[in-house]
Amino acid sequence: MTDRTILILGHPYDPGTRSVRAELRPGPARPVLVLTPELAAATTWAHRVGTDGQARTALRLPGGRRLTDQDIGCVLNRWDHLPAARLTGASERDREYGALEWQALMASWLAGLAERVVNRPNALAMDAGPRSPRGWLALAVAAGLPVARSVLATTARLVPAGIGGPARPLGPFVPAGASSTGRTPVTFGWAADPTNPDYDDPLSPAGAVEVLVVGGRSLGTPTAGIGDACVDVANRAGCSIVAFRFGGGPGEDAVLQRVCTRPTLVGAGHASAVADLCREIAQWGDPR
Repeated sequence: MTDRTILILGHPYDPGTRSVRAELRPGPARPVLVLTPELAAATTWAHRVGTDGQARTALRLPGGRRLTDQDIGCVLNRWDHLPAARLTGASERDREYGALEWQALMASWLAGLAERVVNRPNALAMDAGPRSPRGWLALAVAAGLPVARSVLATTARLVPAGIGGPARPLGPFVPAGASSTGRTPVTFGWAADPTNPDYDDPLSPAGAVEVLVVGGRSLGTPTAGIGDACVDVANRAGCSIVAFRFGGGPGEDAVLQRVCTRPTLVGAGHASAVADLCREIAQWGDPR
C-alpha cells in the first residue's frame, strides 16, 4: 500500500529542503515531491470551491503525474516567493493581475488542506506568522521572552538620547547596519546559510543561542523557561516550525534578535525533527 505524498514547497538552493527530503527517505511506497515555484508554474491546476465552502484541487505535473487533495498527506511550506505567472507577451497590468491570482490560488489551495500544511501562509504572502518584525516582537513580549527596548517615532528628534540603543534595521528590506528612526531589535525572514564560509550575520554575534520549535517542541540549549516561551510564541503565531536566535553584546543580557519561519535546519537533529513531524501529519508511521 502506498502512503500519501509528502509535498515540500521548496527551492533547489534551500539546504532545509534538501535535508528534510533526505531524512524522509522517499521510496515507491512513500512518495515525496519537491514542488518548486518553477514546477508549480508549469503544472496544470484545477481548483474549485464548492457550495459547502470547501476548496478542492487537482494538479497535473509536466510529466503527467496527477495529485489530488486526497493524495497529499502533508505539505511543508518553505517557499520564499510565489510562482511567476506564465503570461508571455502580457501587459504589466495583466502580469500584476496574474500574480494576484497566483496568490489567491495558493492561499485557497493550502487553506483547503488545512491542518496538513506545516506553516500555512496567510492570504497576503507565502510566509507564516506575523507580517512584520514588530508583530513578532509583540508576541515575544506577551510570551515573556527577553527583548530589547524598542522605539518608533515619526522623526528622530522625538526620540530622547540613549533610548532604544543603537539603531537597528527595521527588517529584511533595510540593509543591516543602516540607521533608522525606528529601532526594532528583531529581524525576520529567510535565514542565511551558516555553513557558507562567507556567512556573516551582523545581528548575531558569537555566542548567540538558537532555539528551534518543531511541532510544539523546542530544540536547542536555551536557559530555563526560554524553550517553553518560544513554543508559546510559535503557537500564538500559528507556526509549526520557527527558529529564534538570542544574543547580546559583551556584558549584556541575551535578547531576541531574529525570528525565522524557514530556518536552514543545519543544527543537529533539526532536519530529522521536521521530517518526523511531516511523517506524523501524513500518518506514515515509524520509518524504522
